[in-house]
Amino acid sequence: TAEPFPRLSLVRTVRDDGGTYLGPFGSRRSVERAMAALHDALPLRQCTDRLPAEPTGSACALAEMDRCGAPCEGRISQEEYGVHAEVVRQAVRGDPRPVTGPLLRKVERLAAAGRFEQAATVRDRLATFARACARVQRITGLTAIEHLVAARPDGSGGWELAVVRRGRLVAAGVAVRGAAGH
Repeated sequence: TAEPFPRLSLVRTVRDDGGTYLGPFGSRRSVERAMAALHDALPLRQCTDRLPAEPTGSACALAEMDRCGAPCEGRISQEEYGVHAEVVRQAVRGDPRPVTGPLLRKVERLAAAGRFEQAATVRDRLATFARACARVQRITGLTAIEHLVAARPDGSGGWELAVVRRGRLVAAGVAVRGAAGH
């Protein structure tokens, strides 16, 4: 059965299964910073337990600190939680401002209060998230191209060639100067 409160996934590879993914990431630290940015901006759940269709659990400490919508306890409905998840989906697919905007405001508040180290931490999280969104958008654009042939001069009168299908390199080679094609 489908999970009533979907978790958002941050992964190292892009999958075409209809889900929304953010990545790839070069390190675990980058993944953790991007996740922290999302959790700073939105009351998304951080636990990994599957939730039943009807709330039965009790809220965690994060819910008590207003850092989680507590769907486990029924404080937020599936529809309300879905709105937060859709904000993330839209940020990953196109416009990250609904996520980055609150983070920028938080950086400004922290800096104004003289909490510069915390402001720098949030700034770094925001930057990691924004770069990951830009990266996945570039990759998505490339994977939408069914068949791409790229060529560049090799400096000796020939050509370096690459064939890419749906974002994956499938062939590469060199056509040397004077070689006849068959």
